[in-house]
Amino acid sequence: GLTLKNNVTLHVVKGATLLGSTNGFEYIVGSLVNAEGAVNVAIEGEGTLDAQGHKWERRRFDANGKHIGWRRPDRPFNVCRFKNCRNVRIEGVFMTNPSSWTCVLNNCDGVVVRKLRIWSHGNTSNDGLDIASRNVLVEDCDIDSEDDALVIKTIEPFHRTENIEVRNCRLSSNSGI
Repeated sequence: GLTLKNNVTLHVVKGATLLGSTNGFEYIVGSLVNAEGAVNVAIEGEGTLDAQGHKWERRRFDANGKHIGWRRPDRPFNVCRFKNCRNVRIEGVFMTNPSSWTCVLNNCDGVVVRKLRIWSHGNTSNDGLDIASRNVLVEDCDIDSEDDALVIKTIEPFHRTENIEVRNCRLSSNSGI
């Protein structure tokens, strides 16, 4: 996985794919692209971020095919994860195949998500965009997910989720929006 530091922009050009490993031991944190405590970070471009989560089955079944629970993950959960960051920008890229939530914004301040495209149907619990942050603008996005397309939530106690604006987005979900 990649970790973005202060003042770094990951630019994924059209036709390029950043392909995640299917070996979960190659990741420091649970995402293909991660930033924690960073300032002025971005993911942009017209390329693809593919975590290959569709190759990993989280559900467990008994001998009769009955669902009996969930496996502990041995690979990353997310395509991207930003935690405790300021001035985050995600623009234009296509994100696909997480093993769980696609893009997580946790306790960030000052986020712009524009023209993001998400297709998230590889596993159950495939949320599109999970927002637990402040001062966030989401616009002109196309999100199609197995679970919730766009979630505004609180992930950790004492973190504020406020000032979220969503406009001109197409959201589609098999179970909720």
